[in-house]
Amino acid sequence: MSSVWVYKLDGTVQCNDEVRRIPLSEARAELSSLIGSSKIFGEKVGARIFPALCNLPTGGYNAFEITAEGWYILQHGFRGQEGFYLLEENLVRSLSSEELNIGQLIGSLTSAQPHTVAQLVGHPLRVYKTGDGLTKDWRPERCNIELNDIDTIVSIWFG
Repeated sequence: MSSVWVYKLDGTVQCNDEVRRIPLSEARAELSSLIGSSKIFGEKVGARIFPALCNLPTGGYNAFEITAEGWYILQHGFRGQEGFYLLEENLVRSLSSEELNIGQLIGSLTSAQPHTVAQLVGHPLRVYKTGDGLTKDWRPERCNIELNDIDTIVSIWFG
């Protein structure tokens, strides 16, 4: 893998025109501060598919083609990914309806979720084992940790 595309949501929110869109140049400057400008090749704006719901992101994003080394730095660097994620264009369309959990999707897409382990402090937490019954209340600030029968983490999600 010589290069990959990463993206960060542009900050726009459905039903709220007062939220400032983060311009491509500002997102590039932020990414440059994380990995260095020489590791960024290209840039584009785009949009992801999001459920239509007020106060969710619009799906607009800023994307950048970066070196494999830049991707490694984002994943393992001291500051973490800071909201930059691997751009997988067909992620939602590739899931079957049985695999797509709308609560998990909404929870994973909210821009207020922490991006580092240290930022989890103060968030409500629910830990459960695979197959346990769960309430269906959606709380976007709640971190959910799913464990298997030998107490290994299977999934971490918000909602």
